[in-house]
Amino acid sequence: MPPVLIDTNVLIYASDPSEIIRQDQALRILKHLETARLGRLSVQCLAEFMNATTRSRRTLYTQEEAIQQLERLLRAYPIFDLTPLIVLEATRGVRDYG
Repeated sequence: MPPVLIDTNVLIYASDPSEIIRQDQALRILKHLETARLGRLSVQCLAEFMNATTRSRRTLYTQEEAIQQLERLLRAYPIFDLTPLIVLEATRGVRDYG
């Protein structure tokens, strides 16, 4: 199976205890991708995660907690540099798989 670029929403759902079903699904997906070494993140995804969990209508993490989560994610998954080719491939993925 090829590597999977993890969407920011999966990270947010995994962090949101008010969405119990989505949180459980997201945590299972992330664990599988980490264990199978298939998950990948982008720098854009990490920035979006930080913003969404610390500055949204309903804050999920303090700044320090969010930094700790980012550090954990950096250890768990390889990070893709954001390049024009990555943007094109992500766009194709949305087109092909929704």
